[in-house]
Amino acid sequence: SDYELEWLVDGLWPVGKHLHIFAAAKSGKSILMLWIAANIAIGRDPFTGATSVPHTVAYVDREMSERGVLERVQDMGFESADLKRLEYFLFPTLAPLDTNEGGKQLLDLVQEAHADTVVFDTLSRVVQGDENSNDTYRNFHLYTGTRLKAAGISMARLDHEGKITGSSRGASAKVDDVDLIYQLVVVENGV
Repeated sequence: SDYELEWLVDGLWPVGKHLHIFAAAKSGKSILMLWIAANIAIGRDPFTGATSVPHTVAYVDREMSERGVLERVQDMGFESADLKRLEYFLFPTLAPLDTNEGGKQLLDLVQEAHADTVVFDTLSRVVQGDENSNDTYRNFHLYTGTRLKAAGISMARLDHEGKITGSSRGASAKVDDVDLIYQLVVVENGV
């Protein structure tokens, strides 16, 4: 029999898969990812509006303010009551995720939230190693990525575009451990 993928977002994000999404600064990657995560949480395709299976999403954010997140969610037309399955962790107390302790803490946090999906906004904010060192991202994979994958938890991590257009900033190993890589590009009518 043919193996069929189950989708968090049809054609974009299969259940259990790990994504690396990068874009230039101020191109809207955080807003887009919050829109995607909120829609996954309520059981709606973020692009077509079709009904889908809701998933609990743990969103790890070390960039926004609480007020900024609330404003974005309200601007998107969501009420707090709608988002019971969106577990938003603003500046959570976690060891760096390129360490054994950080990976353990993150998995505990995600499992306590009963989440099957996790988003990191952004990758550079959850690791301690040098951004240009491949060891930083190999360690992230070893201590965090493999734990999430073994638990069947879907992951998306946001990242910044490098000086060379079309690639992430920093070490090349950033993209060695993921299933799918997406580059967001601002075009005339949006992203």
